[in-house]
Amino acid sequence: MKNLAGNNDCDVEIEKELKRSRIEIVFNQPREGEVASSLRGKIGPFKLKRAWTYWMVSGSFPLGVAEELYADSVGKTDIRVSGHCGCPPPASEVVWKTADGKTVLPKSQEVEWIRFAEKSPFVKKEMINFIFNDDPSSVGAKPYIESYHIDTEVGLRLFADTVKKHGLA
Repeated sequence: MKNLAGNNDCDVEIEKELKRSRIEIVFNQPREGEVASSLRGKIGPFKLKRAWTYWMVSGSFPLGVAEELYADSVGKTDIRVSGHCGCPPPASEVVWKTADGKTVLPKSQEVEWIRFAEKSPFVKKEMINFIFNDDPSSVGAKPYIESYHIDTEVGLRLFADTVKKHGLA
């Protein structure tokens, strides 16, 4: 993908990439970040934003589907879990979430989070979104990948097609 940082005409290229990948275009977004575009992408619950030479994707992507992406030769190298440049398998970057959206963290982190929350009103407020448990499945949590960086248009299309194939859009 082209480096679009500092490109005032970036919307033209971004629109082409999204259309070719069959991803919905969200217009009139605030121009901010390393690529100041007024366009974003959206496919189901996943939000996409263009960065220098890649797309950033946010949203809760089920681990089983992430593993299917990783099994594809393009997915293994062009669709990076958590933006990790080493392209590790998805299981190494899992976030456990309950049906009501709470993140499950290991019990060993609870004291540290409580200490941190006591010093920060923002963190204290966010603590209601955490559960501390060493067995996430025992509280009904499921494994997800929360973000991706996608380096090629082929990868972007594979991502979109996989989301649609699994009824996530």
